[in-house]
Amino acid sequence: VTVSVLYWRTPSEDMRQQTRLATHFATRLFAASCGASQRMCSTSTSGDASTAVGHRVTLNGFGVMMESVEKDPFVAGWIEASTRPGNVCAMEIGCAFGNASLAVLRRGGQHVIANDLDAGHIKALRDTWEKENVALEAAGKPTSKLDTVVGRVPQVLSGKAMKALPAPTTILAANVIHFLSPTEQREFFTTLHALAAPGASLFVSGDSPWTRAYAPFTKLYTLKRILRHPAPGYHAIPPWARPVLPARLRQIPCYHVMEEWQLIDVLEEAGWNVEQSGFFAGDPNNPAKVNLDGREMVGARAVKIGKP
Repeated sequence: VTVSVLYWRTPSEDMRQQTRLATHFATRLFAASCGASQRMCSTSTSGDASTAVGHRVTLNGFGVMMESVEKDPFVAGWIEASTRPGNVCAMEIGCAFGNASLAVLRRGGQHVIANDLDAGHIKALRDTWEKENVALEAAGKPTSKLDTVVGRVPQVLSGKAMKALPAPTTILAANVIHFLSPTEQREFFTTLHALAAPGASLFVSGDSPWTRAYAPFTKLYTLKRILRHPAPGYHAIPPWARPVLPARLRQIPCYHVMEEWQLIDVLEEAGWNVEQSGFFAGDPNNPAKVNLDGREMVGARAVKIGKP
């Protein structure tokens, strides 16, 4: 590997050069890491669709979904809060096939708004719930309402379809924020804050830097922190680099890991009051060379100050 010499000019010139260098190496390392992870996850020779036990490949080229969503404590917290008596409307951002949304609906949640950027995921969720709803109605049991919105965050949050729906009182964004750039993250949390009902709770989780899969980035991440880079865990994945990624990852525009303090900062900047935050262990079904020391994921629970 050839390493370019980093000449110190003005701070702004150095930052641009350092960012270009970081992006170059991060892209190559991320591609190599993803390729290794794909081989580790593969359980057969059937191609890219196979993955680790307990994981399901998504349709949108953004990776995999955990089948047992409640292994994430912030997902479990959202499900519990969304099924409490009196909770009016729950929203899930980036629902994939809708396992968490279905958990709320099946437990009697009044109203769920589910969003995903892939129409195929939304169709699968709607088909599943419509079948279950028919069975509930036939048995004379109460049913729950499901609304769905297709689109990518943060843009979809400002669209007419989302604004026409009730203000959510509980919101989940699990495994979404590490696919957003720093600018998109700020817009995402700010727009969500405006969209949410007063007193609403937000549950969010994403990847931290502390995984074995991210190990090739650790020195780069540390260097960027020393240089006070505003987003040391952010790595853009340019279009020309995506063909070298496994098919299940080729639509990822960037990878943005965060530590607890970084997540708190971006939430509070958007107006959220953080009440709980911390690292937690990754999915135990992950390959052995992915999990590290129990800090693989980071999450937070925050509220919008105001009376419901």
